This record gives sequence, C-alpha cells and structure tokens, in this order.
Amino acid sequence: MHGDALKIGISQDAIQRGAGRGFLVAIGQLYGIVGPSLIFAEHVFRGLKRDMYVRGDSRADVKKLAITWTQNRDAAWVGDEITGGIEYRDSEPNRVFVVYASPNEMLGKFPSVFAWAEHWTWLPADPRLRGAPIGYDERFEEQIWIKPDLN
Repeated sequence: MHGDALKIGISQDAIQRGAGRGFLVAIGQLYGIVGPSLIFAEHVFRGLKRDMYVRGDSRADVKKLAITWTQNRDAAWVGDEITGGIEYRDSEPNRVFVVYASPNEMLGKFPSVFAWAEHWTWLPADPRLRGAPIGYDERFEEQIWIKPDLN
C-alpha cells in the first residue's frame, strides 16, 4: 500500500444484511461512522487467524482485511426510513472501531475499489498500540499498513 487513497466500497448485500435484520445500529454506524470515518484509519491488518469458508473459498480467512481506528462517537439510526436519522452518542472508553473487508475481486467492473466492507463492530482497544484492537497480533496474520504518525 502506498500513499494513495484507498477506496473501500460497501456492497448492496452488506447494506441489506444490516437493514434486513433490523439492525438500526448497524445502519446508523454505516452512515455515521464507516462512510465518513474510514479516512481516519490507523491500521490495516490482513488475514484472520480463524478458519473461514466463503463462496467456495476455503482460505477466505487469509484474504480478509481489518481496518481499525480510534473513534470517539457511536451512531445508531432512530425512527423510520423516511423521517428517521442518525443519532450520535459517545463511544465506550478504550474501544476501537473495526471494519472487516474483502479485497476487490471485480477489478474489471470496479477498478478504483480496493476492498468491500462487509461488517463493522467495536472491539476493546489494545493498550500497546493506539487504534488497534486488543490482541491484534493474535487476531490477525500481519499488519500491512500503519498510519505514518503512529510509527
């Protein structure tokens, strides 16, 4: 990864999974945190240290990315889809926000997208490395990028 900005896409499937299950928090986080805050990423890790089988790929865990950062507020969608909106509140202390993504395998159709965000969540922060989840070295295979001012 170089100094170029990376574009992270969010598939219609990811949005529908959140909305279809009634996860108003996930939809609020999508529009209130994921979209506007990915630019503040502090780390990108590759490879989940757990077996994963996705769309016929028994080694999907090796390709998965985790994009993490310190985030000072959480978001949820309140109200209905017409008159509702995002409600912000302080995030819990000592937590980091994590977006799990898969590398773009449709470069012909979406050449500017680096990866597709699939899931996002809060995890406890690791006290050793700002912006990383606790046990990052046990959760992920490798760190492929760190925000320059954290080095």
